[in-house]
Amino acid sequence: MRTLANIIVFLLAYFLVSAASAGKVNQSVVQILVQVVERDLMYPWQVRDIYGSSGTGVILSGQRILTAAHVVADGSLIHLRKLGDDKRYEASIEFVSDASDLALLKVDDDEFFNGTKAVPFGKEVQRGQSVEVWGFPLGGSQLAITRGVVSRIDWDKYSHSSYENLVVQVDAAINNGASGGPAVAHGKLVGIAFQGLDEAQNVGYVVPLSVINQFLTDSSDGVIDGVPAMAMFHQELINADIRNFYELKKNQTGIAILKMSVNEQERGLILPQDVLLEINGKNIGNDGTVPGIDDRINFEYLIQQQQIGDAVDLKIMRGGEERNIRYVLQDS
Repeated sequence: MRTLANIIVFLLAYFLVSAASAGKVNQSVVQILVQVVERDLMYPWQVRDIYGSSGTGVILSGQRILTAAHVVADGSLIHLRKLGDDKRYEASIEFVSDASDLALLKVDDDEFFNGTKAVPFGKEVQRGQSVEVWGFPLGGSQLAITRGVVSRIDWDKYSHSSYENLVVQVDAAINNGASGGPAVAHGKLVGIAFQGLDEAQNVGYVVPLSVINQFLTDSSDGVIDGVPAMAMFHQELINADIRNFYELKKNQTGIAILKMSVNEQERGLILPQDVLLEINGKNIGNDGTVPGIDDRINFEYLIQQQQIGDAVDLKIMRGGEERNIRYVLQDS
């Protein structure tokens, strides 16, 4: 009987916490209504089409609204609506990172924030963890909540910018209109919904906290510098003969640098035929991966968590000799 009583108490506590968390998130989620004006890139003075679209945002501390960049892209007029409110408040874009598909909006009317709460930040999610995605997707006009689990944490392309970065895949549905909405666990923000996979069922993607934090830190000085990158083409060194060509020892792993941008060539820190062995003390595998959150992941993950202007420690192999390089990160 004690065991049964303990289970009942646990379930009651769980549902009470869930209900309390849901109430807080209710006060953080906003609907975004956008008037989009498409421009012709060949003739930017000409308007191609004008139409309305919608998405979702979430209120952060400091009266900031975080959403996906593609939700407000080409927006000539942006309005926000709070849950349970019929009034629309005009908003504007304060900061945007197309590479990370993230944007911060601001509202000049302080009345908008009456009755709202900033969503607290959670921790990086783990595979198998339960999450909820809040938003205003197609299929109705009301706030919708979809639940699922984290299927994988991967390195993939952001369709808005075609840049690759860290993504969290969830089996919760993410449909048009839900983009920019918060993914939450225990009432705390763990990501921003931003895209789905049409070719598969129940495959949605969330911008993880590490990418969000990189964006927020970047914007903290009032200027978006961007996401750092190493503008180089590399070759995996899985083949033993290729490893011998680059004079790698048995216990060494890394990737060979083949080509680089003109800017990188002018810097002269890394040269073609160098082998990149380590970034900040983390060994790079022969397949170009490093230890990630719960599996190995593309080595660029270590670079894109930093800020432009930050320095990282590289270990390279050049002509059979190891060298250490202090490498200042730049935009791609």
